[in-house]
Amino acid sequence: MMSRNLCLAALIASITVTAACKTVPEPEPAPITIKTEAMTCTPTDTLERQVIPAVIKRGFYITGVEDEPQYVTDPETGEVKEIPVGAHNKVPYERVIEPEQIIWVNADGQVVTDICLSDGETPESSIPGQ
Repeated sequence: MMSRNLCLAALIASITVTAACKTVPEPEPAPITIKTEAMTCTPTDTLERQVIPAVIKRGFYITGVEDEPQYVTDPETGEVKEIPVGAHNKVPYERVIEPEQIIWVNADGQVVTDICLSDGETPESSIPGQ
């Protein structure tokens, strides 16, 4: 019985020792956040605005309506003359092949697409220095 009590005491002691060795993790500190404004766009003051003009095709449409010719007799000479009848119309037209483009170029001559603009402004409407 003594050995039984001794074994029981040893078991309780070992459980107590292992329970005492259990480590509790320390709470992690809250991460420190630093707010900074990083510009991911390029200001228009450092860029040059270039306008590539539109490609426009110009020409004329010529329309015409032809009719049977009319004949007129000259009362003095009795000669019959033919008078051509018809209407011709020359109409100018313009067709935009490629629209006008506005590009922004940096000092190195490279095209920049990420431009800092104020609210409601577009790259086409922005004019530097104004």
